[in-house]
Amino acid sequence: MVGALVTEHALTPGDPRRTIHFVICRAVARRTWGGDTPSQADVGDSRLAWTASRDDPGARMSYAFQVTSTWAFLAFAFVVAILVVAIPVRSLFGAPAGDAVAAGCLVACMFCIAGSANVYWRGYWYGTKAKRLARHGTYTAAYAAAMRRTLPRNSSLLFQAAIGIVTMVLVLSDGLQ
Repeated sequence: MVGALVTEHALTPGDPRRTIHFVICRAVARRTWGGDTPSQADVGDSRLAWTASRDDPGARMSYAFQVTSTWAFLAFAFVVAILVVAIPVRSLFGAPAGDAVAAGCLVACMFCIAGSANVYWRGYWYGTKAKRLARHGTYTAAYAAAMRRTLPRNSSLLFQAAIGIVTMVLVLSDGLQ
C-alpha cells in the first residue's frame, strides 16, 4: 500500500482522550502543574488533547513525554507515601499493618513505573520511526501505522497489572519466609 492516501482517521483511529493514560495525565496536570488549559483559542479545551491528536511525530513524542512523566510522578508519590503513611502506620498499629501499607504502595509504584516504561517505549520507538518515515511522505500506510502506535493503549494495563502481581508475589514470598 505504498503511496496510498491515508486519512487522518487512519492516523488516529479512535479518540486518544478515551485512554486511561490521557485521563490520568490530565488529572495530574490539573491538580499539580497549573492545569491543562488551552494556550491558544484554536486548541479546544485541553493542550494535552491537542498534542495527542496532532498529525506530527514531534507532538506525539511530546504527548508521550507528558504521559511518561505523569506515571513517573505517581510512582514517586507512592514512594513518598511509604515514608509518610506506612512508617506511621507501622509505629501506631504494628509491623503487620505497616508492612501491608508499604507493600501496597510498592505494588502501586511498580504499576506506575511499568506504565511509564510502556508509554516511553511506544512514544519514542514509534515516534522516531514516524519521524524517519515522514521524510519520505506522510501519506503512506507505514507512516500511519507508526503514528497510531505512538499513542498508548488501554491494553498496557494488562502489562502493568502483571508487573504489580509479580511485585506482590515477591513481597509476599519475602514476608512468608
